[in-house]
Amino acid sequence: MRALSIARTVVGATMLWGSAAGAGFSVAWTMRSHAAGGALVRSGQARLSSTRAYDATAGCRAGRPAVGQMAGLLEIPALALTAPVEQGETDQVLSAAVGHDVSSVWPGQDGTAVLAAHDVSYFARIGTLRPGDLLVYVSACYRTTFRVTGHRIVASGSPVTDTATPTLVLDTCWPNDALWWTPDRELVSAVEISSRPTSSHTAGVLRAEHRSGESSPDAPIGVPAPPALAAQGLTLDANPTLLGTMQVTGRPSSAFVQSPAPLDVEQAALTAYYGTLHAVAQGRVDWFADLAPGVAFPAALRDARVSSYLTRLSVAVEASGPRATGAMLAATVALTSAAGTVLDGRLVVTCTIRGGELEVSGWRFLP
Repeated sequence: MRALSIARTVVGATMLWGSAAGAGFSVAWTMRSHAAGGALVRSGQARLSSTRAYDATAGCRAGRPAVGQMAGLLEIPALALTAPVEQGETDQVLSAAVGHDVSSVWPGQDGTAVLAAHDVSYFARIGTLRPGDLLVYVSACYRTTFRVTGHRIVASGSPVTDTATPTLVLDTCWPNDALWWTPDRELVSAVEISSRPTSSHTAGVLRAEHRSGESSPDAPIGVPAPPALAAQGLTLDANPTLLGTMQVTGRPSSAFVQSPAPLDVEQAALTAYYGTLHAVAQGRVDWFADLAPGVAFPAALRDARVSSYLTRLSVAVEASGPRATGAMLAATVALTSAAGTVLDGRLVVTCTIRGGELEVSGWRFLP
């Protein structure tokens, strides 16, 4: 009996200390998560509020964010919640943000978008949401609003039904606020009710007023395209291209990699890239000089246009710390001259960011 009593005491103490340790770990984890998430939210809000020169029609199609890269913000007014959304569902992502299931579409696209978070984190209270409550996903491109239609509890690993129209599912562990592993999941479903551009945009070109000196990391990036050239359309929509990979090179900070900044730079670089192609195809040396000051016009390729892409167009964004410094675009293309001659080769365009504007600093075609 004495041994049994001692055993019970030990087991009870162990359970008590285990519960205390678990609760302490949960509190510490949540505080650290919200601190990191708060920094991401502030960064995202600063960038989204400065998109007055951002082309809202092409940004969402410019490329998929890499895993761990910030893509937008999730707002849930009924919970007074604003959370950063990153690509992927890795431990690193979910420790500071809501994760986007890479196998699902993005919110606002046809199909079911799935966003997940820990039950002790941002989605701790999604069980209180009721039909009619609103969910808002904000990216640099669009502000898409969904209306909650219901929620259900399912076993972990249960499939989520895809839809023909834009819908959204929030996914978390159930019971909420559990301090132990749970085999069930809570899914909150919502349907899209509206979508509008995050900001107004002009003729499809990124062009900001010239600013002397260094730009801040959150400032929009301008491209010095002449209005007549910009009016021809320098976006991905106007110049359908199969994009390959996007990578971030140099010595970027983790905050830069996780922010929407790489996608902003990629879009600006694509604008400059298409601008130079239009200038070469039309023999406009003056347009080319505006986009690429100091770079020699490729006279041998005058009036030649890209007739096809033999490889996908890849983009490398270069950064130092929290600041983007430039980009490089490369693809193997077929150029067709005005006389009908076809020439295959590797097209490499390098860009440099100076004073808040992205300029072409190198243009090479290697047959």
